[in-house]
Amino acid sequence: VFFVTTLSKGYLFFLGAAFSAPAIIAAGPMKAFQTAMQAMSLFQAIDGGATALDGLATGDYDKATGGAFDVAFGLAGVGALGRLGDAIDAAEWTILGAESAAAFGEWAGALEGNCFVEGTAVALADGTTTAPVEALISGALVRTSGFGEAQPSSGELKGRSDLRRVRLSLVAGDCASVVTDFGAELLRPQSWLMEEGAEAGSEIWLDLGELGAPGVWRVESVDEAPPIHGDGRVVTGIIRGMSDQIFDIGFVGFTSPLGVTAEHPLWSESRGTWVAAGALTVGEIVRTISGFAEVESVQARPGPAQRVWTLEVEGEHVFFAGDVGVLAHNGSFMRRARGLRRAKRNEGILPKAVSRTHQKGLRNYKGERVYVASDHVMSPRDPRMDAPPLYREGPFSSSQRDLMLKGLAGEKGVAPHHRHQIAVRDGGVIDELPGPGHIEGNQHTAGTPTRHPGPSAFNRMAGRSGQLLRAKEIREYWKHKGQRLVEVQTGIWMDPGVN
Repeated sequence: VFFVTTLSKGYLFFLGAAFSAPAIIAAGPMKAFQTAMQAMSLFQAIDGGATALDGLATGDYDKATGGAFDVAFGLAGVGALGRLGDAIDAAEWTILGAESAAAFGEWAGALEGNCFVEGTAVALADGTTTAPVEALISGALVRTSGFGEAQPSSGELKGRSDLRRVRLSLVAGDCASVVTDFGAELLRPQSWLMEEGAEAGSEIWLDLGELGAPGVWRVESVDEAPPIHGDGRVVTGIIRGMSDQIFDIGFVGFTSPLGVTAEHPLWSESRGTWVAAGALTVGEIVRTISGFAEVESVQARPGPAQRVWTLEVEGEHVFFAGDVGVLAHNGSFMRRARGLRRAKRNEGILPKAVSRTHQKGLRNYKGERVYVASDHVMSPRDPRMDAPPLYREGPFSSSQRDLMLKGLAGEKGVAPHHRHQIAVRDGGVIDELPGPGHIEGNQHTAGTPTRHPGPSAFNRMAGRSGQLLRAKEIREYWKHKGQRLVEVQTGIWMDPGVN
């Protein structure tokens, strides 16, 4: 083990062994080995963090992703070599912390890292005509392959009659507080509308996958979309926002520069990968609809925030933009770095849900049926499904209530737990449990028997659909809790409980 470890991570093990010296004296070689391996895992996490930061700073997102994995495995190693409960706690809270820390970055990826300025030309399906990005509507057909290459058709969206144009505006989310008139038009099947509860006037939690922009959106209108015919890939979403992080990219032989936000991925032929627009260098070769173009200048555009637009495109998730027709990806680096690529449902839009059935006699405290997979394992420690939710009565401050109204936990260390790991959508119940770091001790992931004896309903879902649903339900839970709090005296709030 010493030999293999030294070959793979010698310098880390050396540091770990140094830290194990007290254990050698106090508890013998076995304890020393365990301590050394724990220390090595800790240094792996630290080293991974430095690697990830360096990757982000230099635009090397593969390096950044690798560093992030080192952090995760390193922290998991520290816990796994100690107590299993510590490993679970470290993993859970590292993920939650990363999600929170990345929230602003995701908004930047949607607003400032993934858009083109108004008037930017987008190549249509025939490859010879263009339209301004702001003039496109969901259902439009755009070109995704250069001349001389076969253009894929509109795939499984072609000829469908169940598609609807859904227009939305952002009403709650980190972005809503700093950007006005942030809206979207999406092309979605009726099944999606039913599942999300999307109808004119309703408010839904929505995360647009690679485009980012998670938050509460108001459905402004739902209209029937005409059937799609012909070649080209379908524009399934258009988002508008504002940004003051715009770069003008000039190309040799073209008089008009490309106005694009700093982090928008463009294909660099020189590097053979996607490169953030702001990280392009003079002389670099990019791929275009007609071949290639050379970067002549890269300049930040001064001035106030300007209107910007971006597209969601089916299939390859790419399109050609600007007079030069540069190949652009519809994702942002903030999203790509975290690997949030959505799995496609058989409708061609969303992840497919796991098959579930109603178990006879299984109902929640409201008397509603509860739907779970036939082999779902119930928790030996959770209350019965028909028992009332467990919740914290308070008192809560006004600032804590404000956090809840934004969909965030108002009390440190309180863990929202889906009872028996069943989604609220399927009749499940969310309980508030003392989690890691709570003064009452961790009753969520610690203790025996385990509260999570088998795969959750969310883990059974394809791609990231389960994680997105879980996050959505937790945010909605906190928001509803904040709304039902009662002010018993100035600045002091109590939770009367659910009806």
